[in-house]
Formats: sequence, C-alpha cells, structure tokens
Amino acid sequence: MATDINLHTTPLSGNERLLVDTNIWQYIFGIQASQNDHGYSDLLEQLVTKKNSLFINAQIISEYINLTTRLAFKSFKQANHINRNISYKRDYRPTPDFNTNYDLAIESVKSEILPLVSLTTANNDKVQESIYDYTMYDFNDEIIINDAISNRLGILTNDKDYFDYPGRIKIYHL
Repeated sequence: MATDINLHTTPLSGNERLLVDTNIWQYIFGIQASQNDHGYSDLLEQLVTKKNSLFINAQIISEYINLTTRLAFKSFKQANHINRNISYKRDYRPTPDFNTNYDLAIESVKSEILPLVSLTTANNDKVQESIYDYTMYDFNDEIIINDAISNRLGILTNDKDYFDYPGRIKIYHL
C-alpha cells in the first residue's frame, strides 16, 4: 500500500527525491494559479531552498500543457458566451487564443518548471508494465507511479487516487 506522508504533520528530512505531479505545477504556475495554491508554492520554495532533488517526466509535462489549454478553452467559451458544444480540436485549436495559451504553457514549462527539476529517464519496461500488469484505473497515474518507482522517487501530489496504489511508494502531500 502507498505510504501517505502528510507534510503538515511530517517534516521534510531534506533528502527527499520527489517526482512533482501535474496538479502541483498547475497550482503554482498554471493558467488558474492563484493565492489559493493549498500551500504548495511555499512548499516548493522550501524544497528548492533545501536542495531536495525534484523531478518531472514527459507524461507530467504533457498533462500540464494539455490541462492548461483545456482550461483556456473553457475560459474562451465563457468569455465569448458560447453555450453550444464546440470541438476543442476542430474549433478551438485553430484560434489565436489557443496559440497564445499553448505558447504560454510551453514557456511556463521552459522558464518556470524545468529550471527547478531534472527530467526522469523513461523506462520502456515500466511502460509495458503499465499496460500489461496495471493496478490503477488511470493510465497516466500508472505511468507516473511506475516512473517514480523505477527512479526511486516519492510523488508530491494533491491527487488522492495515488493512495489507492497497492505497491510500495511514498506519496507526499499537504
């Protein structure tokens, strides 16, 4: 079973190696980032100051960019009073609004996130394991967990789904 590490009650030791999940990056740098980031901005500052090893993978970067543009699409529909169903890919992606928000998401990854982390190395065996021997019912979470395990990392997240993982992994949260 995943080990639940609540950082409100368990202090950081200073030598944690953490794969930082998409939702944390969204709280801090995403399109809807705000003062109410659940305390993760302060935690990230603490982790960086203490020189903890922080990591990201291609899956998390992809989720961050896709979530950013999906949230922009939702805002675009509201701002333009669009009540009917329009297609994200067919109708929104060709717009200048999409291009602007996609560019902003890429720039956020390049200038705000990547300077704070190292990229993990993909492990094709773990991808195969996520397909043939899965334990979660969210493929993205399965990939992220298997990547963390293969790189001996805990996961910093605000996603409660990770606590359902039946194997050994440390899940850090506020």
